[in-house]
Amino acid sequence: MSQLPALITDLALIMIVAGITTLLFKKLNQPLVLGYIVAGVLVGPVTAFLPTVSDMENVETLADIGVIFLMFGLGLEFSLHKLAKVGKTAFITAVTTITFMLFLGFAIGEMLGWGKMNSIFLGGMICMSSTIIIIKALEDLNLKKEPFAEGILGVLVLEDVAAIFLMVVLSTISVSQGSSGAALLGTLGKMALYLALWLFLGIYMLPTFFKRIKSVMNDETLLVASVGICFGMVWLAETIGFSSALGAFLAGSILAGTVHAERIDRLINPCKDLFAAVFFVSVGMMVSPAMLMQHFVPIMVITAAVMLGQMASVAGGMLLSGKDFSTAVKGGSAMCQIGEFSFIIASLGVSLNVTDDFLYPVVVAVSVITTFATPYWVRSAPALERMLRKVFPGGLLNAIDSPAKENSGKRKKDPDWEAFRKRYIREFAIYGTIVLGVTFVFTQVALYLIADTLHNFGIVKVLMGIIALVLVSPFVRPMITTRNRFFTALFLKDVKNRWKLGLLSILRIAFCGFCLSFPLELIFPMPSLAAFFGGLLLSALLGHSDWLEGIYFAMETRFLANFNERKLQELVDDGRSPMQKWMDENLFVEQFLCHGGSSAEGVLFSELKWSTQLHVNVIKIRRDEEHFNIPDGGSFLLPGDRVFVMGEKKQLENFIAVSSQKNQLHHRPLGMEPVSIFLQKEEDMFTKENRLICRAVKVEGRSKFVGKSVTDSGIKAQWHCALAGIERDNYPLPHPNPKRILMAGDLLWLLGSEKQLDLIQSENLMTASDKADLDAQHLRRLRKITSDERKRKMRKV
Repeated sequence: MSQLPALITDLALIMIVAGITTLLFKKLNQPLVLGYIVAGVLVGPVTAFLPTVSDMENVETLADIGVIFLMFGLGLEFSLHKLAKVGKTAFITAVTTITFMLFLGFAIGEMLGWGKMNSIFLGGMICMSSTIIIIKALEDLNLKKEPFAEGILGVLVLEDVAAIFLMVVLSTISVSQGSSGAALLGTLGKMALYLALWLFLGIYMLPTFFKRIKSVMNDETLLVASVGICFGMVWLAETIGFSSALGAFLAGSILAGTVHAERIDRLINPCKDLFAAVFFVSVGMMVSPAMLMQHFVPIMVITAAVMLGQMASVAGGMLLSGKDFSTAVKGGSAMCQIGEFSFIIASLGVSLNVTDDFLYPVVVAVSVITTFATPYWVRSAPALERMLRKVFPGGLLNAIDSPAKENSGKRKKDPDWEAFRKRYIREFAIYGTIVLGVTFVFTQVALYLIADTLHNFGIVKVLMGIIALVLVSPFVRPMITTRNRFFTALFLKDVKNRWKLGLLSILRIAFCGFCLSFPLELIFPMPSLAAFFGGLLLSALLGHSDWLEGIYFAMETRFLANFNERKLQELVDDGRSPMQKWMDENLFVEQFLCHGGSSAEGVLFSELKWSTQLHVNVIKIRRDEEHFNIPDGGSFLLPGDRVFVMGEKKQLENFIAVSSQKNQLHHRPLGMEPVSIFLQKEEDMFTKENRLICRAVKVEGRSKFVGKSVTDSGIKAQWHCALAGIERDNYPLPHPNPKRILMAGDLLWLLGSEKQLDLIQSENLMTASDKADLDAQHLRRLRKITSDERKRKMRKV
């Protein structure tokens, strides 16, 4: 009779014992993680009265798979949208807590004489609270809806993200122990660059892949594809030099933005629960009572440091962010433990062979103690608050609890500068990372990898330089462009703003020229200064290419549609169009009067350039009883004309300032009204021929509009309609650039008269060949009419 493989017998033992212990802990209303750890102690080498695991190597492999599934599941619950929602309180508290506990852990390790690497990893292990334990404690005590709970849930989101990057930093420090500080910073910078490029590329490609296979996807294929992506990114992460946990987390966070996220999470849950159980059992197997007794004092010291340090730093962070004393104490009481991330960081130290054997079981013991204490610590928060109120001076408590008062003498920040600064930094970070990352990867990394294979350095240099320039060229224009509605507002508001705006624009152009100098040096060997000026010249040339701008718009739309896919689908499921929602919230109409002596009187709209420079649209002119809907560039104004201008709030404010400054139009301060209300008034007050309406027109697959830019489509010039926005893959594109290419499936949100919208809709349904046939028929009719007319004249003669 053949003997079962050791892996199967070990797995049977683990699952049976873990099943019994978790049922017991569930009955005792304790976290299941503790049940798994106890099961690990029972099946580990220290227990004599039960069979023990015979093949630890296989169990460790299954435990590693458990970490991968845990991180993949965590990534599926995380999204960049969720990260953006955390407020100031969560951010300040997370930064305060992580920084304080990192240094505290390092100081304790050094004090105990454990050495540099053990101390660094100890700081990493004790700076992260347990999301699983905290959420369970809040739910059990019915405190999840309390004001302090909202704050700490935001902190936990940030701590999860920080833990991922901390693992990258710890891995880098571990393999670069002999390197200088500058070399270490350089390595971390390269990894951050790879990470950002990887994230951008993943968001750009993976959701699109799932859209393409949607028709053949059921639960089985979706599960296999998702797990395949997860393990593929784990392999890629290990190859680049990141940890496998980071690869799994990134795979989950990219898929979290897709419409399949909840379904994937449901499908992988059984796998995650199974392998996570093996991981937590393997953690318990490393616990040795003898080692715990040997390190009893350090365990107690670290336990006290975790409970008191976490509470003090969390409460301090909340107080710094402006929360009251009661909320801060309750928040600190809930976060005084360590959990799953501590085990993962500990296992990272073991796998890298940089931590001693005793550190892992010590941290496990601290986690067990603090986890057991958490519910009691949370329950005792009101009593702790009362005790602290007796200790702290009354004046200090009153200052903390009283709301912060505005300093009337303090200079208020310009909201336009704040908005411009945020947008400038965000765009610089995104496009700068792409431009620098692509040029760096191809001119530094890929160059030497391929050169070693082809053994022809000269050809490879030119080839890598060309590839880098081709890939980066669509991003040059958005990189060097700084003009937006806030730029215009600041430019018009104060002459002193102009030199600042100019310097900020020059900075982005200079950075782009610097990045492009690297591939230029590979293609045309030249001094670095000459390459820099060549990069500036190339930036100017590429930045004025309409063709490249069209390619960029297509890439940007696809990326944003993928990035926001889940949120957009939720809007559609609620019966709301994303573009219509945007119009209702952001698009307004303002009324102006062309007065006598106006500088705009009699001037063609094409010469006024309101739409191209100020990004507003004149959608109606009322001249006595006449209505001119969607006037084109050949239109002009006369005294007494009432002019209706559509745009976003800031764009309309800029238009009011410019038109007043240039004596063009008199603003009628009736208040901006949403475009939906304006259109409703049009319907109520005017006849069918005169009123404006809004309609969504879908671009059909064989439409003559497909492949044409907004300008070439003739929507405004030929059909006298205004394009408020395009909806592509449920993603709204308001105020589309005139060079943006229309694609099949686009939903065009048009304003115009009912007659013109009917005409453009019928034109949209007509193919290019149908149009040619119709034009030919029309030409034949004209020729026949001309011929018949000539014959009649001849008969008269």
